[in-house]
Amino acid sequence: MGNHKTKPIDNKTGDKIYNAIVKGDLKTFTKLVDKCGQQIANHFFKNVFADIDDSPFLLCATYGRYEMMQLLLHIPIIDVNQHGDYGFNALTNIIVSQQIKSSQNGINCAKLLLSHPLFQINSVDIYHRTSLSWAAGAEQQFEILKLLLKHKETDVNLQDRQGMTPIFFAPRKFRALNIRLLLRHPHVHVNAQNSCGDTLLIHFASYWQDESSLQFSRQLLNHPDINVHYVANTNNSAQSLTLHRQQYLIHAMLVHGRI
Repeated sequence: MGNHKTKPIDNKTGDKIYNAIVKGDLKTFTKLVDKCGQQIANHFFKNVFADIDDSPFLLCATYGRYEMMQLLLHIPIIDVNQHGDYGFNALTNIIVSQQIKSSQNGINCAKLLLSHPLFQINSVDIYHRTSLSWAAGAEQQFEILKLLLKHKETDVNLQDRQGMTPIFFAPRKFRALNIRLLLRHPHVHVNAQNSCGDTLLIHFASYWQDESSLQFSRQLLNHPDINVHYVANTNNSAQSLTLHRQQYLIHAMLVHGRI
């Protein structure tokens, strides 16, 4: 590692770091890490784009740069829990990123973070959501969702500012595989209420669209702890909402003997 431990990173060098990460230029990035020393660990870009609030570490996560993240994690003062735009940490950046060309790169980066002893798996963003909430609603992050649910420190029932727990985000976007995995977790609260007093089943009935979502309703209704009779603060139940919208969910309830 270089000896430049106190000299701030100038804008020109910051641009070079940024471009090396975006282009995946590991050779140039390695030289820049050696040149900048510890200053690169928690540096935030100031001059690339006015709306960017990312560090080299967070940007590496966004682009799935596994080897680059490894280099940065070797720096003793690195803050593995840095927060960038919207308060996202590195793991959430991986989950929501559209820049990672290989899903395996994203999985490898996620494993790297989850294996770090100082990584705070339940840290929240500006919406008070954890990485698990974003993974639950993601379309192609099933493997990372599995990693999160296997981690012993993961809080599967942490509520966001609207009282939503991670499981609420899977049915909202009808991620059948995600909801199946979440429902199998032994500590998930299937009758948790959001800030409106809605349970997951009532929330799902509110967003009900068509019979293509029947697969999710069957999974939820098969859970032994589900309460189909709960009445929310609005005096609505899953049954009453369904009667006002579509007949598919009420049919599923009848078939499964839940009403």
